[in-house]
Amino acid sequence: MRQSIQASLGLVALAACTPASDAGGRAGAEVRDSAGVQIVTSSVPAWSESERWTLGTDPLFVLHGSDGTPENRLLDPSSIDVDSRGRVIVADGLMAGWHAVLVYDSLGRFQFQAGGRGNGPGEFGQLWWASTYRGDSIVAFDMSGDKLSVFDSEGKFARQLRSPRVEGPIPARGTWGYTDGIDAAYGDGHFLAYPGGSLDISAGAGPAWYTHQLVRLAPDGERWDSLGTFEISQQYWDGQKQEQLWFGPWTVRAVDDSSLYFGRGDRFEISRHSPDGRVTRIIRWAATARPMTQEYRDRNRDWYLDMVRSSPEVNDQILERIANDLVTARHAEYLPAYSGLLVDGAGYLWVEEFRWTSNTDPFPVMGPTRWWVFRPDGSWAGSVEAPPGLIIRKVTMDRVFGFMVDDDGVKEVLAYRLDRKGEGP
Repeated sequence: MRQSIQASLGLVALAACTPASDAGGRAGAEVRDSAGVQIVTSSVPAWSESERWTLGTDPLFVLHGSDGTPENRLLDPSSIDVDSRGRVIVADGLMAGWHAVLVYDSLGRFQFQAGGRGNGPGEFGQLWWASTYRGDSIVAFDMSGDKLSVFDSEGKFARQLRSPRVEGPIPARGTWGYTDGIDAAYGDGHFLAYPGGSLDISAGAGPAWYTHQLVRLAPDGERWDSLGTFEISQQYWDGQKQEQLWFGPWTVRAVDDSSLYFGRGDRFEISRHSPDGRVTRIIRWAATARPMTQEYRDRNRDWYLDMVRSSPEVNDQILERIANDLVTARHAEYLPAYSGLLVDGAGYLWVEEFRWTSNTDPFPVMGPTRWWVFRPDGSWAGSVEAPPGLIIRKVTMDRVFGFMVDDDGVKEVLAYRLDRKGEGP
């Protein structure tokens, strides 16, 4: 097994510092190099107000189902990607939906469907995500069957592979909780995969991290290399059993051609990892952790109870018990630092300031969502505000794609124009 992220970070020592400057000559980030790790620390964003990137006020288009009518809408989209032709690739079937990959042209017009509901090759039961793969091919992951399906550029099924069986120590009783899966496709054709995770209770009672290995799986699905042991999310361990830790930090990750970007969520920091798992860059920026408030507790209780009420298996007695449990539930002292991570088409890193405990639901208090933007060199450029309710899932050179969720819980996929103000390729 290769060195873990924790061990790699422990090797970092401070060395000589040099200032990085933006195009306008203003002081930007402080850069330090030591033991092969570059540390980029930004105290303030480089953009002035006039240089800040903006999104259009109105969407360019809204995606619908196969015949383009509002009635034939997307039902439960889980991911959005865009290929080199500008085609929009949507995985629809997270918990319900078409259970298929839906492909649209650059104007939002439906083109074709890849896969469908079922258990056979190229079929899905819970479509976790879909993306471009090696040019304009398509790859999609079915969590219910732990299988990855590859389609050609026109949606014809080509092959299938599964998560690697990674041997590890048997977790202690009561600490198991995460299943195997595949998280993303690197640009070079490899996959980011993981075996099941368990709660690390070595520190005793208190907040504890779920952890698992991340592995870089070869395109043929037969070979893989461990990137190390990484955190997943925090729960509370009382010494005998685990309890929900509401608003506890959880991790985010994204990939580009060959690198992994990873953030723990309990600090304003993102690390970049090489194909063999080594930390090559640490990106830090000055932001203030927001404390837990009673408003967040109340909003979380109402949001969670609304979800519970929608289940046909829940009666008034169960609902009352859950409501009482939420009154005494454990909450983190501070909100997580962030809740999303993307790499755009120009190599800029987008980090979503913490929005909500679910990455598929909007913040119950409507308002714009802020994304911090970092240049390819790791310096903090500035921030972009998303329209109220927009959950961004993909950023290209001139567009941003995301979900909107209406009052009935129905998701729409929308595209907005992105104005980069002349910065970037």
